[in-house]
Amino acid sequence: MALRFQFKLKSLMAAVVVICLGLGGWQLLMTSGQYVVAESAVVGEPIEIRARFFQFGGNRRGWFKFEVLQDGKWAGYRRLEYGHDIGWGRFEFETEIKPPSLITTKPGNYTMTLTPHGGRPIHGKIIVRPAP
Repeated sequence: MALRFQFKLKSLMAAVVVICLGLGGWQLLMTSGQYVVAESAVVGEPIEIRARFFQFGGNRRGWFKFEVLQDGKWAGYRRLEYGHDIGWGRFEFETEIKPPSLITTKPGNYTMTLTPHGGRPIHGKIIVRPAP
């Protein structure tokens, strides 16, 4: 005799709602909870960068690659680091790009990319203005 699972319609609908809410929460967490931002930047002054990212799974050490690109090409700044663990798989990162880095000496639009180990890249922008 074969064993069959039998569900009541209410149980099945409740399971579907719980799964959908979980997937929606996960999507919200992964899109709005992660960021990489830079304070306003002026040529010749340091640029402060802040980031938050999530890392779940086997390697939860907070390892990531951070780089700055201009028009898709390396712009003179790359770091391999560990983020500060703030709990529940969340990590934060703060750094300062100091002169005479190429980014702090040349005005323009730059793209920051923070890539957690085994995760998707998180992008941000830096607009470096000329000195007054």
